[in-house]
Amino acid sequence: LTTVDAQGNIRDIVIDRSFIDLASGERWIIDYKTGQPAQGESLEVFAARQCATHIDQLRLYRDAVRAVETAPLRCALFFTALGLLHPVPELDLPASEADTRP
Repeated sequence: LTTVDAQGNIRDIVIDRSFIDLASGERWIIDYKTGQPAQGESLEVFAARQCATHIDQLRLYRDAVRAVETAPLRCALFFTALGLLHPVPELDLPASEADTRP
């Protein structure tokens, strides 16, 4: 996607994976990451650390999708080496008011 921020800066972005969950109607935006926990680091601490590092990137993706779609949005990181999907609920957005579905 190509997006323009509030200052008029144009950015091309590449979303790793996006799909609509047919059961819920939610669009998921998934960003793949290859990192692994440091020795002795728990999955919870690792996921939280990675989330803090990449939340602005996911927010950019979410906002770009919101500009062209009204479905509820959810974001997550997927750690490929671990097969772990880590939702980032603080970025969730409900359907926008422009959504007229019943």
